[in-house]
Amino acid sequence: MVQPEFCDGRVLHWRAAKAALLGEIEYAPGAARGLHAHERACLHLNLEGGYTERIGSRTEECTALAIAFQPAGHEHSYRCCNVAMRAFTVEFEQPWLDHLEDAGISPRRELFSDSRLLHLALRLRVEYGIADSASQLVIESLLLEILATASQRWSGGAERHEPAWLARVERMVRARFTEMLRLEDLAAEARVHPVHVARSFRAHRGLTIGALLRQLRITRACFLLGKSDLSLAQLALDLGFSDQSQFTKTFRRMTGMTPARYRQVLTQSL
Repeated sequence: MVQPEFCDGRVLHWRAAKAALLGEIEYAPGAARGLHAHERACLHLNLEGGYTERIGSRTEECTALAIAFQPAGHEHSYRCCNVAMRAFTVEFEQPWLDHLEDAGISPRRELFSDSRLLHLALRLRVEYGIADSASQLVIESLLLEILATASQRWSGGAERHEPAWLARVERMVRARFTEMLRLEDLAAEARVHPVHVARSFRAHRGLTIGALLRQLRITRACFLLGKSDLSLAQLALDLGFSDQSQFTKTFRRMTGMTPARYRQVLTQSL
């Protein structure tokens, strides 16, 4: 049986899908590894914590809820931050990459901020937790959709000039997504008019700031539902929702199931 390569940390659980391996890994605070490369291409969704990656002379921060793609043979080193890190990882075997090569697309190392990929990765994590006969087909479809979405970036179709301050605004949203952020706060960070912030964010990220905020909260909820025994009412408040009802409606709209059902799935399957 093919074994996963994601063995730098402690593998919590993993399973095979069609020509792909999916699993969750936990890294100790401060864990590090020198220059190395992996045989398979892989996609990482940081569920908690973060790390600094070094590629040649360049370094890049990969924070919680970020998505990173690493092609086969990608050489890098990393060091985790001083808190435990947990990641959901997919390793792609060659048949998946053949779809891209047939289209003349060469995957490259990429740290994605695309909200569509975050949503797809979240849905993939849900199906990974269910893992029944029907979910296998859904997993395959989601993997194809993830690669198709990423390929828009690799083919140059998504290359657009964007203002330098946009990255600062997004970092602020990602760092403070459980708070009651105001558009004025983000505009002050960007030093531009609030209307300009809202328009530019939607134009370059493909969704509103509020939509990203909800996605970040639901992604965090998915992680906490599998790890924490907090009540749904308390989770709702901790994540910035006004009450449990709002949390449940948003969660069901984005994942297709209620928070209670999602917690039940994780408890039974993982």
